[in-house]
Amino acid sequence: MKFKSILMVALAVPVLTISLPLRAQDPLAAKVDSLFSKYNDAPGPGLALVVVKDGKVLIQKGYGLANLEYEVPIDPSTVFDIASLSKQFTGFAVSSLIEQGLIRPEDNIRKYIPELPDFGETITISHLLHHTSGIRDWCAAMALAGWNMQDVISYDQILNLSYHQKDLNFVPGAEHLYSNTGYNLLAELVHRVTGKTLREWADANLFGPLGMKNTHFWDDCTEVIPNRAYGYYEEEGRYHGALDNLTAVGSSSLFSCVDDLSKWLINLDQPKVGSRAIIDRMVQPGMLNNGSPVAYGYGLLKTIYRGVTEITHDGSWAAFTTYLAYYPEEHLGIAVLSNGSARVKRATHDLADLCLQHAGQPAAATVPAPQASAQAVPDMHPEEFAGTYYSEELQTRYEILEEKGQLIAVHFRNGRIALAPAGNDQFTGDAWFMQTVRFYRNSKGRVEGFLVTADRCRNQRFVIQ
Repeated sequence: MKFKSILMVALAVPVLTISLPLRAQDPLAAKVDSLFSKYNDAPGPGLALVVVKDGKVLIQKGYGLANLEYEVPIDPSTVFDIASLSKQFTGFAVSSLIEQGLIRPEDNIRKYIPELPDFGETITISHLLHHTSGIRDWCAAMALAGWNMQDVISYDQILNLSYHQKDLNFVPGAEHLYSNTGYNLLAELVHRVTGKTLREWADANLFGPLGMKNTHFWDDCTEVIPNRAYGYYEEEGRYHGALDNLTAVGSSSLFSCVDDLSKWLINLDQPKVGSRAIIDRMVQPGMLNNGSPVAYGYGLLKTIYRGVTEITHDGSWAAFTTYLAYYPEEHLGIAVLSNGSARVKRATHDLADLCLQHAGQPAAATVPAPQASAQAVPDMHPEEFAGTYYSEELQTRYEILEEKGQLIAVHFRNGRIALAPAGNDQFTGDAWFMQTVRFYRNSKGRVEGFLVTADRCRNQRFVIQ
């Protein structure tokens, strides 16, 4: 009876409805949603983004799926492989060691890493930082040797490859040519100088102090990463998983999320970890031997967007595409991370256009340069190029076959690569890692070998056996 009485009283009490004013949607959030909500319309990979200004986060959101198999949505704490955005954190470590007086930019890198060959030219720390060293990039070199980019590729393998390099792409300081290998050597520099791996150093001196709890250099490809996004590429209307087995510490293989990157962007603008001098050094241009400036700094590139200074870098690996931009004059920072090859540079600039206050008009579209006319290919005798060729540097060989007047390069892992005539003793290959093949001869005119140039790896030598 008592329970029934209480129930009746409760039922008799009128329900009071309190009308509260609806909170208006943030105008910036509405505009951002209009740009990126398409990634939520159909199940597929997407992106995460963050915008910070004047030391505060304006917006951070996720769109699309981090994992297609389990339909896990992307949010600001989703962890991505940020690819070459990693280089700026290596640059920060090196700049910090310079500030502490432990190293100097003009130091010969062989002072710290004597395993690197003596090429007869001094390669300085500064050369490595500004991509002016001439060190070959490991990507094309490994592919030419038979590695698939989805294989397990470790930091130690990359270092060992650099220790066996026979020649440089060019005299150090003569050119600017991006080299991932250079930043892997810088990671090893940090290790040799401090006694800590780059992962250990960054955890203790950067990520920990900044509270970047979900950020670390991935130095073990079997390590489980909580809240991780997986990369996907689309082919013939279907998504496929991109394998990511790379641990290229220093040049890439940093895992992070936009929530953590917001702290880094704020620190670029208002340094709390590392001094202003350390940050400023990271964006100072390099210089070639002829005095020409190099816009690339210590893992960051200084450029101009719509009349405003832009400090930036991009990244791409295993279907991940990433972009980070900092606009010091506006105290504005933006990062966009995608696990499905989204146009992240365009996305970053779309976000910048919403926030920049003093930007000029977008630059006019660039008119494509006229294409050079095709050159006549001289008569050749393909059979004289046939033979087995070996690279001591890569410890691998190719067999050059002549089949019905065409040359075919055959490798035990890379299979058959067609070579098309392109000039005197020169051919173009139909594989990205064998773009040009130039045969060379002895004093009697007999073919002795060939040089392969591809991407950022020039004149890789093969000798006939």
